[in-house]
Amino acid sequence: MVWTFEFYRTQDGSHPTVYSMAASEGQWATRLTGRGQAQHQIPLANSGMSYSDIRDLSTGNKYTIVQKWGSHVTYAGVIQRVWYVRSKQMLYITSQELRQAYMNDRMLYGVYNYEPGGTVLSVSNKSHSGATRAVLAKAMSWDWFWELPIDLPADGSGGFSASWQHSERLKLEDHLTQIEADGCEINFRPYISSGNLRYATEVASQVTVGSATSLNADGGPIIDITPTFDYAREMTGLLGFGKGGTGAYAYGYSPGDGSAAIGVRDSWLSFPDIDGARLEAAVEAMDYVGYPTEQWSVDLNIWPNGPAAYAPGSLLNISISGDPIIPDGTHNMRVIALHGDLGTTVTAEVQRAAA
Repeated sequence: MVWTFEFYRTQDGSHPTVYSMAASEGQWATRLTGRGQAQHQIPLANSGMSYSDIRDLSTGNKYTIVQKWGSHVTYAGVIQRVWYVRSKQMLYITSQELRQAYMNDRMLYGVYNYEPGGTVLSVSNKSHSGATRAVLAKAMSWDWFWELPIDLPADGSGGFSASWQHSERLKLEDHLTQIEADGCEINFRPYISSGNLRYATEVASQVTVGSATSLNADGGPIIDITPTFDYAREMTGLLGFGKGGTGAYAYGYSPGDGSAAIGVRDSWLSFPDIDGARLEAAVEAMDYVGYPTEQWSVDLNIWPNGPAAYAPGSLLNISISGDPIIPDGTHNMRVIALHGDLGTTVTAEVQRAAA
């Protein structure tokens, strides 16, 4: 099995099978945050494609480049920048995952629908999944050309309520970020269905996929492990300021249990678009900043089974013994990002999975 490449129309996920261009080199990264990106090099010499076909297929935003191993979509990125080196007859394409490429620039309404003083969308007593569904449905509801190949998540009741106004000038990404700040993650997982590219919308307090894969650090596919302990964001207290500046704030702190003998590092963060109960929830959801961040880079050999078991959200139970830094035992980790090139080695960025 080797890497394969296909191009799909971003707007509807359809696949123009008449086209065939394969990358010879590339670097890619996919992340749970939807902010992964890639650069692929595509040789055009003797490709057999016409000028018009090449120019069409490399049109930014219109097309998404997909890198697969078998049927598994490892990376899907909307084309953002293209350049050509004539001496090499090489086309260079950079791309970004859908959330970064589209949702960070797209509003929930068209410019002709702007209403000063008007309400864009209100949700009341929704689950995080239900609120996400309402936001995505609104963003794709105006006409067929507003649609994207995104599966809406399940509706449901819960404690999330919000009313978003035109005057706030929010992008689609801003709405999703606000929902996540309430204590969840939103992931758009690409997959192929009936020959078309689609995205499954996953909403959970911690997004996971599939069952855990057990690995031995001293054998099997693991090549190396590089743990990093980041203390830069360690705090002893956190103030969150929302709408209205100091008129709307909340306070969160880490228990002073003596486990970390550090001096006071009380700090603050700004949440300019939220207030009230959602502001308090946002501060509480960030209680992890009270502790160091531990993240491992795990280099893996994916031959011959491919990278599917290490996709973002995958659970890895890694057994280690006799190491001077990492304690003995099985470490339950979750993949938050995966990156690599066109070879058979990938690097999974992993953090501790929720208990």
